[in-house]
Amino acid sequence: MNDDDVCPLDSRRFEGKLDDSNTHVNAEYELMNWIRLGACALAIGLFAPVSVSAQPGASPEADETDPSERSNGDRAADQPLSEAPDLDEDVDEEEADDEDVDEEEADDEDEEDQGRGMVALSSDPDGGGVVVRSNTDDETPPWRLAIGGYIRTQYTAIQNDPNVGFVGRHDGFQLADARLALDGRLASGIGFEFEFDGAFERDTGDVNDPNIELDTRTKDAFIYYRPIPEFRVSVGQFEPPYDLEELLPTEHFLFIEQSVGSRGVQNIEGYNVEGISRTREIGVRLDGKPYYPFASGDDPESLGFSASLAATNGQPINRGLNDNDKLAYYGRANLHWADLVRLGGAYFHNDRTVGERPDRVGVTKTGWTADLLVDVIGITVFGSIGSVNDEYGQAEGLPDSDQTRLAYQAQIGYEEPFLGFQPIYRYAYYDPTWKVEGETKGLNFENDARTHHTVGLNYNAQMYPIRVMLNYTFTQEQPARELKNNRFDAALQLSW
Repeated sequence: MNDDDVCPLDSRRFEGKLDDSNTHVNAEYELMNWIRLGACALAIGLFAPVSVSAQPGASPEADETDPSERSNGDRAADQPLSEAPDLDEDVDEEEADDEDVDEEEADDEDEEDQGRGMVALSSDPDGGGVVVRSNTDDETPPWRLAIGGYIRTQYTAIQNDPNVGFVGRHDGFQLADARLALDGRLASGIGFEFEFDGAFERDTGDVNDPNIELDTRTKDAFIYYRPIPEFRVSVGQFEPPYDLEELLPTEHFLFIEQSVGSRGVQNIEGYNVEGISRTREIGVRLDGKPYYPFASGDDPESLGFSASLAATNGQPINRGLNDNDKLAYYGRANLHWADLVRLGGAYFHNDRTVGERPDRVGVTKTGWTADLLVDVIGITVFGSIGSVNDEYGQAEGLPDSDQTRLAYQAQIGYEEPFLGFQPIYRYAYYDPTWKVEGETKGLNFENDARTHHTVGLNYNAQMYPIRVMLNYTFTQEQPARELKNNRFDAALQLSW
């Protein structure tokens, strides 16, 4: 089992903008990285004596070879060293007695030396993943591990706007995603999920800065307990059950990027505006698998439902503490018809506190969404509508204000069954609006809604876990946000 997430270089202490002019910060940053690398090397050295045995197709305890027919070199991973056969059979009784004494002392030393470092690996006989267990403690239950992830490299070309200098001047390649995920579970229902992103964009404080540094950050990191197959409770950092477009696995998206309403407008794409989706947050989440009360046997060809609830800090991803003493609450419900149709809706409420001390302001965020997903005979149809309202508290010297963001979209794709080509189309609309003391305004503008038409073609390889994705987006924006910023995107994705 690969363990690629051992000793990651954690750069969270250096989230400020690093440039060549700040030599002191750069030196400290490099020093801390070398210290972390040294710690990783030390940890690897300490665990070098660990014995790992891979046995494809069999569990650790299911070795069909008779122990008496093995040499020391063929000793099974779950066989103690003391039980390995002796290769020297021509010793006299006195030497044998001496060796027996030596073997007893060696056995004691072996048991002490092996400690908890000895593990055995084999393929999961139930399919999917790897079994990991200690071979020094028979009472230790085996872990079943599954590793996954994907890498996506993207090329983007944005039309040069003649009036705005930062739009369209930074075409090129980018590492869009580099995910590594590990899922572990015990037969008792206890498990964990751990996911890293090696292409996390570090915030430099300048939304139009093209020199964004990539960092490795945690995405999912939570412990879960599944007492029955239909129910799971999770504690840690996860995606709150709200926007379905955000909840769908990125590697299964029809399009390279989420819709403009979900992700907003980011960095050098145009005038920046936040979308309505929610990032990962820290808290507790309850999930129920789809339940089909009218199903006949194991056949789910009937109406079913599922639901999820969550309570979180309400802070964006990788924020360690809450910004006040109030929690955010999420709820989502879905109707299912087998795996073909899903109709759902969600709601959230989050009381936040923003700003710098002592000028802190409370803001109440609420949002709702409804969505439909259909996947039948190669045809995928997805539609959603949602709204988020930010109501700001009264601050001294400032008028009452709130913002209502409305987004809706519809997308369709068809994958032909022979070669894996998939033509796609999406219509997306987004309108962020400020209301200041009853007066309606855009984000410092008026009439700032935008409409995006995206056409594309995907190639889903039949024999390999590879996707090639081509998108072209026609942007139509109202006068306050109007730019010439049509864009072309291409992506190559490998999943495992």
